[in-house]
Amino acid sequence: MNPRAAWPAGYALKEFESIDSTNEEARRLAASGAPAPIWLRADKQTAGRGRRGRVWETASGNLAATLLLRPNRPAAECAQLSFVTAVAAADAVAHFAPRAEIQVKWPNDV
Repeated sequence: MNPRAAWPAGYALKEFESIDSTNEEARRLAASGAPAPIWLRADKQTAGRGRRGRVWETASGNLAATLLLRPNRPAAECAQLSFVTAVAAADAVAHFAPRAEIQVKWPNDV
């Protein structure tokens, strides 16, 4: 099966072998007025950012992805999306890997 065949209509996808940060690329795209939604996925991330400005590299073999949305909602409501997404992602992974110990480290780190 072609993995792109099941890609949801209306969602763009940008893939990178290596990028500084999928979040930074989303920020750049948003600032340039790019239409959303856009998924950004990278095999390797060289300048990811965490809480309190912590920097890390995402080695190949891990998932580095960001979804750029433009919801028509207040910022406080939008902030809740990362929590809901983290729980949903953890539940999905647990379904396919029932013996794995799945943890949510921070809302965007499953």
